[in-house]
Amino acid sequence: MRSVVSIIWVLFQTASILGIVLFFFLAGIVGGVVVSAWKSVRVVDLTQLEYQQSDTWKQHLEIYSAPCTIQKG
Repeated sequence: MRSVVSIIWVLFQTASILGIVLFFFLAGIVGGVVVSAWKSVRVVDLTQLEYQQSDTWKQHLEIYSAPCTIQKG
């Protein structure tokens, strides 16, 4: 009986260690993706955007009113 308990304990410890390694591996991948995306956001040239600063309030109205437009078929 003691050997079965020790085998289960060793399997539990092995699974725990692999779980911890997998967690940090996945956290590293997610962190790397976030950092690389953040670095690419910094190089966006805001002067190249296609809207005028005075017209930004109209964008939400255009987006939400477009599906509601009634058209004669």
